[in-house]
Amino acid sequence: YHQYYGYRNPQHNTDPRLAFLNPRWFDGRDVLDIGCNIGHVTLTIARDFNPRAVTGIDIDKKLVNIAMKNVRHYLNKTKEASDFPKSFGVMYGQLPCEQEIKEQTAVSKRDPVLQANYVPETEELLEMVRPQYDVILCLSVTKWVHLNWGDDGLKRFLRRTFLNLRPGGRLVLEPQPWGSYIKRKKLTPTIFENYKSIRFFPDMFEDFLLREVGFVDCHTVATPTHSARGFQRPIQV
Repeated sequence: YHQYYGYRNPQHNTDPRLAFLNPRWFDGRDVLDIGCNIGHVTLTIARDFNPRAVTGIDIDKKLVNIAMKNVRHYLNKTKEASDFPKSFGVMYGQLPCEQEIKEQTAVSKRDPVLQANYVPETEELLEMVRPQYDVILCLSVTKWVHLNWGDDGLKRFLRRTFLNLRPGGRLVLEPQPWGSYIKRKKLTPTIFENYKSIRFFPDMFEDFLLREVGFVDCHTVATPTHSARGFQRPIQV
């Protein structure tokens, strides 16, 4: 949502979560940032972590437009445009493979931030997903996927991240705790119905990723401190 970074980072400093991400994970790699909001994490990784290519996606067109304006802001703050990966001049590749997403995303390949819904509508669409990234970031996104698409939608979302990763790839996950759902449960009638039917709780995500999806390891990197307790969430890799 539009005020997210205003609440999370009111002083407009570097996002504290970045300090716990190992730059070696990103060096020369292809990176996808799901739910990139207005692009601060995406663009900082592009500028400071030496990736080969970075793509940020968000379902909200208004946030994507702000993120694209922030691309110019970040470029203006650096002395050399070469601080950014070449993908910022000619975008590497294309957002993964579903026809629905291609139709939703009428954006030039040159754009490092795209509007797209990452949640596959059906299990069959997962068969179209191919390995394309070395690192996928999913920071404070799972709650919104869960509330809007329910247990099944979130499970398809998580399966897609695995299928989108190349061998040895990493999913960087910052799930919101179950207690944070209650404040948002009545945003829409659909969200309220999904909330009432949830049986796949956040403390079950790790076991699902390891036992059913196919990831081979999961560990908590850190729980960054924050003045707001609600933003003190563990980062898992």
